[in-house]
Amino acid sequence: MKVIAFLGFVVISIQLDGQVIDSLERQSKVKRMLSVSATGLFTIGSYAILNEVWYEDFERVNFHFFDDFQEWNGMDKVGHLTTAYSISERSCELFEKSEWSSKSPYLGASFGFVYTSLLECLDAYSADWGFSMYDLGSNFIGAGVYLFQEKKFNSQPIRFKWSYSKSGLAETATNLLGSNVYESLLKDYNGQTYWASVAFMRINSRHERWICASLGYSIDGFIRARAQDIDSGFNPRSQYYLSLDIDWSRIPTKNKHLKNVLKAFNFIKIPFPALQWDKKKGVIFRPLYF
Repeated sequence: MKVIAFLGFVVISIQLDGQVIDSLERQSKVKRMLSVSATGLFTIGSYAILNEVWYEDFERVNFHFFDDFQEWNGMDKVGHLTTAYSISERSCELFEKSEWSSKSPYLGASFGFVYTSLLECLDAYSADWGFSMYDLGSNFIGAGVYLFQEKKFNSQPIRFKWSYSKSGLAETATNLLGSNVYESLLKDYNGQTYWASVAFMRINSRHERWICASLGYSIDGFIRARAQDIDSGFNPRSQYYLSLDIDWSRIPTKNKHLKNVLKAFNFIKIPFPALQWDKKKGVIFRPLYF
């Protein structure tokens, strides 16, 4: 669900960069109007799609709160943080291109927080979920981390990213983890990994640091939201990873359009060798992990 929403926003933000208008003053006004219209249309359209795809088959009830702190070993909270962070960054770039100048980091972080938090309103009317204050807090942290780094360093030394590999558990609980590869991509937390990538190495002194050390977090064995509800044979547990990554936004290139594309998809952690640790298997070397 979050991934579909973010990909839609990527397309909008790239498209805006191609607007060419003769008058500078008119260009500024039109770009600002386009950015507001784009974010509004994106919000309305993506929420309509999410409501149809994600919530249509579930019973609707009155607005209610829900305590989901112990579900999925925190994976959904990390997902909220990562999504809020990524949308904050992309929307900041959108507002920047629209000549909002110094206001763009604040506008971007505000939109990232508000957009992801409005998702809770859809949850709040579903019998299977509810409005989660923990999700709201995760959204705030994700947007806040982006804003803090942008104002403090004028860059993002720590980036939050996402990757996915099919877990094979969806067949066990298709209603919860997805009945096909597209649903599993969004619903199966066992196949998702969230990363914090820190740029630390450059190729030479002329270039920025774009090679990253990356810490990952995932889960395995979760065919239900709460570990205590799962048969011990599945051995639900957390998994931790240490890997390398690339910060595509720092790659030196003079091609403006290529740079925009690289930055747009910088939320995806690329495959690299990784060390994996969990309580069941201990330390494992993965020659290529995504």
